[in-house]
Formats: sequence, C-alpha cells, structure tokens
Amino acid sequence: EFAQTLRNSEREFRAVIDRVSDVIFETDETGQLAFANASWQGLTGYEVNKSLKKTIMFYLHDGDRALYSKNFQGILSGQETSARFEARLCTQDGEFKPVEI
Repeated sequence: EFAQTLRNSEREFRAVIDRVSDVIFETDETGQLAFANASWQGLTGYEVNKSLKKTIMFYLHDGDRALYSKNFQGILSGQETSARFEARLCTQDGEFKPVEI
C-alpha cells in the first residue's frame, strides 16, 4: 500500500512539473541530465527521454561551459549550496537560446 501511495504521489508531482512553462532539469553528480520536464523539449527541440544521460555540457554554448563548471564544482565540493547564472542552451536546430540556470 505504501508503494502504491508513493507511485501515485510521484505521478501527481510529475504531472504538476510537466505543466510548468519553465524548464526544470536535474543533473547527477557527473553533470548528466537525470530529469527534465516537458518544457525541455519545447525550449530545445530535443526529446526528454533522448536527452537524459547526456551531459548538460553537450547543450551549453562553448562560452558558458567554464562558468557552469565553476558553479557545478562549487556545489559538488560543498563550498556553495546553489548557483544562479545566465547561459545559452543549444537547440536541436543549432540556435542558442538564453536561459537562467
């Protein structure tokens, strides 16, 4: 019964997250996408399930990768608890769209 309640809760949470117009994504400790909501495809053109397990660096503009790495390493090391910065994500058609991470 607990497992079913948990599955229902996760399904409801996912439904809410997928209705949000902002892109929400999560990476694992190596920088690979572990989760992205449905808005990911709307912004990038990439299907969510095909994007998972690719590193976020794959999608970042070359000029934004060093800043991302610095912030990501700060969080991994425990020196920072969060980071916020502007970057450019590459879309499937090769354009770069400005985003706040």
